[in-house]
Amino acid sequence: MKVVTFRRWLLPASGLSLALAGVVYLCALEVSEWPAADPGAAQGSPTLACLDAGAGPGGPQGPAAARARGARIRVAAPGSGAGRAAGAHTDPAQGDLLTQLRHGADLADRLVILDDHLRSVSFDQALDDLERLVEAGLPGGFSEAEQLRLAVISRLGRLDDPRVERALVDRIQPRIPRPQRLLALELLAPRYAARGAIHAVAEHDADPVVREKARWALRKTR
Repeated sequence: MKVVTFRRWLLPASGLSLALAGVVYLCALEVSEWPAADPGAAQGSPTLACLDAGAGPGGPQGPAAARARGARIRVAAPGSGAGRAAGAHTDPAQGDLLTQLRHGADLADRLVILDDHLRSVSFDQALDDLERLVEAGLPGGFSEAEQLRLAVISRLGRLDDPRVERALVDRIQPRIPRPQRLLALELLAPRYAARGAIHAVAEHDADPVVREKARWALRKTR
């Protein structure tokens, strides 16, 4: 009887092990599909997605991504008139930034294109382009396009300009998807001028996760 009982439990236990392994595998896939966070992100920040250039599903891919591994945005200061970086997209025939992004093979390639462009233009041009991309219809499937949009918001949040604060405040409105709102709140946390907008979210927003994030941001606001 003991042998029979053991055999009756053997199959369910094996099935349970396989199911658990499957869940772990799926979770690993989902994590690997999300671009890696910038090592320079603030400590204790669970949301901030300052993405590495070339990071994408499974990490950097292809020669272009390999060349860009570890690169960071270095936008010229306002009015500096800095020239384009070597190897950047300088040919007007290549079209605007959104067109270039649409020509990218995948998310990793588009992140390389984005960062190459931002390094090659003035501060004002970078700000203009990022503001447009935040609202634009981005290439790729839904998930890939939203990851690219989060990367755009992250790069926008690195710039110091009143327009950046206004753009980020617009991203915390109820009509915006939660991931964008959480990221925008994280980027707004160090900006005192946005404290009123953050406070309104912390007190009245219908999403409890966003409310808690807004309260966190208020504690971080200078």
